[in-house]
Amino acid sequence: MHINIAPFLDRQLGREIQGIPSRALGSLTLRELSAFQTPCNGLYVFSDADNYCRYVGLCSSRSFIGRLSAHADPRLDYNLNNFTKAAVRVPPGMPHEAAVELVLSSKVVLIGAGAELWPSDFNSRLRYGRLGTLEKALQHHMAARFNKVPGNFRPPAREASIRQILGNELLRV
Repeated sequence: MHINIAPFLDRQLGREIQGIPSRALGSLTLRELSAFQTPCNGLYVFSDADNYCRYVGLCSSRSFIGRLSAHADPRLDYNLNNFTKAAVRVPPGMPHEAAVELVLSSKVVLIGAGAELWPSDFNSRLRYGRLGTLEKALQHHMAARFNKVPGNFRPPAREASIRQILGNELLRV
């Protein structure tokens, strides 16, 4: 259900993710979600039962437990339930209640990217920018159905390693 990104820096993360055992978000307990709080920054991938990517997200300043549960928030005007809103918006679209159920039934993999990766003078803005680049690359390469990849995003080569995407000179390991 969760990995630390450091051992995978020289591999293609999208391919690795598909082999990680995962469970539906709605079946996870608070204990399981709170067990992975260090590092609390990273990415998460929601997929369907056949491991097709539904949504890739970034957890930069909140814990995974707070960020993941926000996607299942039933309020229509809530600003952190992006996956739910996308499921309503993306054709053919679905009712809001069905979108919340889609989120809860999606399998999830947590990808931690903690402080051990970054130089000590690497501020949170730079870290967020690099993780955002990796997030967009995964959204593109894994064909995440409910993400909008910006039109100006230039994806790295499909065979690019995580280290190449994040920028080797910016990594501590």
